[in-house]
Amino acid sequence: MLALQNLYVFGLYNLAAHQLTAEKYFERNDHEAALTEVIKAGKLLKNIWKPWITSENRMLAVSTLQQVVDEFPIKTLKGHGHTDIITTDIITKEVRFSPDGKILVSASDNDTVLWDINTGKEIKTLRGHTSEVRSVSFSPDGRTLAFGTFDGITLWDTTTDKKIKTLTGHPVVNDVKFSPDGKTIASASHYPSVKIWDTVNYREIRTLEHVHRVNQVSYSPDGKILASASDDHKVTLWDTSNGRKLKTFGEEDQVGRVSFSPDGKILASASDEGTMKLWNVNTGKEITTLKIPLQNFTDKVFGVSFSPDSKTIAYVSWDNTVKLWDVNTGREIKILKDHAGMILDVKFSTDGKTLASVFDDNTVILSSFDLDDLLVRGCGLIQNYLQNNRDVSALCDDIKR
Repeated sequence: MLALQNLYVFGLYNLAAHQLTAEKYFERNDHEAALTEVIKAGKLLKNIWKPWITSENRMLAVSTLQQVVDEFPIKTLKGHGHTDIITTDIITKEVRFSPDGKILVSASDNDTVLWDINTGKEIKTLRGHTSEVRSVSFSPDGRTLAFGTFDGITLWDTTTDKKIKTLTGHPVVNDVKFSPDGKTIASASHYPSVKIWDTVNYREIRTLEHVHRVNQVSYSPDGKILASASDDHKVTLWDTSNGRKLKTFGEEDQVGRVSFSPDGKILASASDEGTMKLWNVNTGKEITTLKIPLQNFTDKVFGVSFSPDSKTIAYVSWDNTVKLWDVNTGREIKILKDHAGMILDVKFSTDGKTLASVFDDNTVILSSFDLDDLLVRGCGLIQNYLQNNRDVSALCDDIKR
C-alpha cells in the first residue's frame, strides 16, 4: 500500500512539474519546449489510474495542453451576424449543441446558423424570423428548434427547415428551454413571468408569476423542477407538475444566469454584483460562492456551462476570457483567452470534449478538450523539434495518429 501511495504522489508531482515548466516556456514564447512539457503531462495523465486524479487536476492538465496546442483555435466559424453594439440593455447571443453533439446552432438577430462540428462548415441558415432572436433551444430528439424572440416563441423543423408555429402571448422572451422529455417548453420574459407550453397542441399550460423580469430558466435533468433567475434578486424552484413554488434562493443583486448541473444535484446562479453561487438542490443550502472580479458596475456574467460530469463550470463575463472553476473545491482552474473581443456565451458539448465560445465580432470558437486529439495535434506540431532533440526524440512514438 505504501508503494502505491508513493507512486501516486510521484505521479502527481511530475504532472504538476510538467505543467509549471510548460507555462514558463509558453510565457517566453518557446512553444516547442512548452508543447514538449504538456505532451509529457498529457501522457502521464493517461497512465495514472483515474481514481487517483481529481477532476481539478485532470481539467488543469487538459486545459494547459489545450492552451499551448491551441494558441490558435481548432476551428473558427466566421460570417455570422453577431454584431450588436451592447449597451445597458444587453441582448445575449447564444450557442447550443444538438443532443447528439454533431451540430452547433448559433443565433443572432433575424438569422440562425447550424454548423457541422467535425468540419466547422455551415450546414444551413434559417431565415425568416420576424424579430430579434434572443435565445435558442434544441428539442431532445434534435428535430425541433425553439427560438425566443421579441414576438414570442418560434418553432422550426430542423429536417425540413420550415417554420412550425409561433407561440404568442409572451413577448420579449429572454430565454427558452425544452423540457428533458420534450413535452413542454418554458419561456422567460422581460415582462415578469415564466410560461409553460405544451409541445403537442402548442397551448399555454400555466404561468409562473414573478415581481420583475425573468432572465433565464433551467430544467432539472429529470424534468421535475424548473429554476428561474430574475431581477427580483431571487432564484426560484418550481414543481413542473403543478406550478407550485418549492424553494427560493436569495441573491444580493439581480440574477442573470441559472443552470442545473447534469447530475441534478447542484444549481449555479450568477448575479450582477459579481458572484456565482452553487446551491444544493435537495437542501436549498449554499455550497460555495465564487467571487468574480468585475471591472466596473456594468459587468455581469453572460454565460455559464457545466461540464457533462458536473465537476467543472465554465463562465464568461466582460473581461474577454473563459474561466474554468472546479465545482468540488470552488477554486479557479484555468483562464482561457483564445480571441480578442467580448465573449457573449459559452457551452460545453454533450461529451465534454469541445467548448464553444461566441464573440461579438461574428466569430464562434471551438476549443478542444479531447486529450487524445490534443496529444495527436501537439505531436504533429513539433515533429521537426523532436527529430532535432535527441533527449525527447521518442516522445511521440507511442501516440497514434
